[in-house]
Amino acid sequence: MGRKSELKVGLRNVRDRETGIALNAVRERLEEAFAAREAELERAALAELDEELDVTLPARHCGEGGCIP
Repeated sequence: MGRKSELKVGLRNVRDRETGIALNAVRERLEEAFAAREAELERAALAELDEELDVTLPARHCGEGGCIP
């Protein structure tokens, strides 16, 4: 989806209005799908971190010698 992607190069080289409109619609749908998937992966990563975090565990004491579990 970068500046040099085949889709972007194709959009620059299109001279037919209908083809340009169709390719632009495809580009927009792809960008929406990528953004949705990225958000889904981010939510999954946050959920995984949330499962690993146990706020009921006692705090670790970190003194001069380092943290003691």
